[in-house]
Amino acid sequence: MNLRIPLILFLLLQTLISFSQNKSILIADSEDKTPLPYATIKVVNSNKGFHSNRYGVVNLKINELDTLLVEYSGYSKRNVVIHNSDTIFLERKINMLPEVVVTKMRERQNVGTFKYSTHNTLVFTTSMEYAIKIDLTQIKKTYKIEKVFLPVKLNKRIPNLICKLHIYKADDKGMPSDELLEKPIILKKEYFLNASFFVDISEQNIITSEEILFLGVECFYENISKETPEIQTSNNHYNSPIRLFYDNETHPPKVNSQTFYRIFDRKNYNWIGNENSSFPPNFCGGLVILY
Repeated sequence: MNLRIPLILFLLLQTLISFSQNKSILIADSEDKTPLPYATIKVVNSNKGFHSNRYGVVNLKINELDTLLVEYSGYSKRNVVIHNSDTIFLERKINMLPEVVVTKMRERQNVGTFKYSTHNTLVFTTSMEYAIKIDLTQIKKTYKIEKVFLPVKLNKRIPNLICKLHIYKADDKGMPSDELLEKPIILKKEYFLNASFFVDISEQNIITSEEILFLGVECFYENISKETPEIQTSNNHYNSPIRLFYDNETHPPKVNSQTFYRIFDRKNYNWIGNENSSFPPNFCGGLVILY
């Protein structure tokens, strides 16, 4: 009987240790094993969220039994329990593009909101990802996405700014769903200083006939003062790296804003619309398409 007590205590101690451990994990491609920088990692059913750094590494303080949701543009999402693994491999998505002759596409069109006032800005909260709804129902043709347009104002006090853009399809409920990008669009400080606010993504050869798309944006900054760089986020407005421009004509909207969001540090990581709310406003952003 006495021999059982130390064994029980040992097992309890091992369980407690496993409930909160610091782990360094690499997010990598399943085929060539290359690191995936700035991947999004969400601890399911918790208030914890992380990004991998420029080397694809993320430092986590989690329970080894926690389930992680890992997302990266051009790759299939993965739910994984860590256990003793130090690497999470993601598989590339195989996108079946419609058969069209791109050389026959002659007409260009801007879709979305391209007009903005430099006085109409709202602080970007780095614990949130915003998605701007873009209606293409009037195109009625297969089209190619050539450029992304996102006007922003930079907080010059924040060094090592990282901004990720996404392009999502709509699901059956009209919310952001599967990503269309073949690889991430990572914007750094030079983009914001250039102030043209256009990003050429024609080389990704995104050809679709989707009637509704969402332009997603998430932003954070990288602390490179440590031996292993870490991604930082903050709800502090002073530390917010950018401001987003909004459409003056519709702010504050009474209903049906075209902006959606999901909150990084809440248990519910689902997209939220605001059909009955004036927040967030209709942020400016759009796509240049060829058809």
